[in-house]
Amino acid sequence: MEEADDVSSTTSSDFLISETLAAKLLAATNKYGLERLRTICESHLCKDICVNSVSNILTLADSCHATKLKFVCLKFSAQNLAGF
Repeated sequence: MEEADDVSSTTSSDFLISETLAAKLLAATNKYGLERLRTICESHLCKDICVNSVSNILTLADSCHATKLKFVCLKFSAQNLAGF
């Protein structure tokens, strides 16, 4: 049972590191015009959208002019946060 706990805590911390890295890379793509990397970062962040992260990711998408990511965040919000 301890191994399962270790795996789940590692997975969640890996997720946070991965999301943070993707966010930083997305900001850099905006600054340096790296379109291929922008697409990769947007795709990665699109997969990680959840109720707890959607507002932060939407803010990031807006500030980095990441239209695909922004669209996915808005669609997710409309589908999952209508009752709030």
